Amino acid sequence: MQLAQFNKLTLEQKGEYTFKSIEVSFLAYRYYYKHKVSLYSCDNFFIEVYYFPAENRITKIEGIDYESKNVDLYINAAIKSPTS
Repeated sequence: MQLAQFNKLTLEQKGEYTFKSIEVSFLAYRYYYKHKVSLYSCDNFFIEVYYFPAENRITKIEGIDYESKNVDLYINAAIKSPTS
């Protein structure tokens, strides 16, 4: 699947592709306001999943290209996160 095709899908279709495809792998997460945002990788692009814990629901799933500045946010979050 290509990025433009993915971003045209409904939230439910994006979720099904993200969580059921063998081509998609979890990479990292970060916090954005009151959301936990998870980063996934597939063959041609990254996928961000916005989860809102207070309502126990996914509010947004968005495909982003490999050149996106959002990827740097995960690196920064990993650097700031204390190791246990």
